[in-house]
Formats: sequence, structure tokens, C-alpha cells
Amino acid sequence: MTVEPLALLRMFIVSLLSGIALEVLWECLGFVGFALRYRRQGGAVTFGDTPISLIVIFVKDVLFFTVAGAVVAVLIYWANDGQFRMLSPVGALLGFYICRSTLGRLLRRLNEELVKLLFAALRILFWPAKKLGLLVMSLICRGAVLLRRQRMKRYTQRRIRATNIIKIHGMPE
Repeated sequence: MTVEPLALLRMFIVSLLSGIALEVLWECLGFVGFALRYRRQGGAVTFGDTPISLIVIFVKDVLFFTVAGAVVAVLIYWANDGQFRMLSPVGALLGFYICRSTLGRLLRRLNEELVKLLFAALRILFWPAKKLGLLVMSLICRGAVLLRRQRMKRYTQRRIRATNIIKIHGMPE
């Protein structure tokens, strides 16, 4: 069965683009994983330190390879009219490798700085909410203290009144 060279070129370009999209997805998942494992004082947690980091890595890998397998399967059946040709997987791998060698290297180096920038921006963004929350908690605590003092004052006044009545009239029988 012969295939037109233009169709083969279209199939190869589509597979290259899907490989590039998969690499961008991989780097985005890496960024999310790094952000989830990030600690403010100590930087990123190394891969074997905590069970949480292993879980994050496992979920990231399962998610990526599920999506990548689905994309390659759809690519093979859509671009090749259901016939398996090595051109599609090779094109996807080549696009993934090219993007990983260029943009991926840059993004991996910038991940830590991007996460620090993201957390700094979130701290700045949520600073008013934090201050408002602290103010509300302070007011609630002050109100609770004032209510407790008032309740204790009434209790003490009742005790004094009861003691004065006992002094005047004696103990009830």
C-alpha cells in the first residue's frame, strides 16, 4: 500500500508537534511536582526524602504516561488511518527529545526560581487576607475574654450577695 509523500510529511509534522506538546506537559507536571514538594526555608525536597515526595512523583508519572499513551495511540490511528507506521512514534519521540534538549533544559533550570516567585507572589497576594484573618481572630479573642470577665464578675457579685445574706440572716436550713 502506497502513501502519498505529502500525507507522510503531514503525519510526521503532526507527530513532531505532539511530541513537543508532550514535553511541555512533562515540564508543567514537573513544575507542579516541584511546587508541591517545595519547602519555603529549605528549597526542594530531594527525591527519596519523604513519602509525600514519592507519592507526588508517582502520580505525576502515572498521569503523564497515561496521557502520552493515549496521545500516541490517537496519533497512530488518526494520522495513519489505523495502520501502524514507525514514523508517528519516531516523530513523537523526536519532537519530545528536541523540545527536552532545548526548552526543557531551560525550564528545568528555572523551576526553582519560578516556584519561589510563585510563592512570593501568593504571599503578597494573600497578605491582606492574612492580616484581616488575624484581626478578626484578635477581635474574637478579645470579645471572648471580655465575655468571660463579665461572666466571672457577675458570678463573683452573686457570691458576695449570697455571703452578705448569709451573714445577715444566717445559714438556711
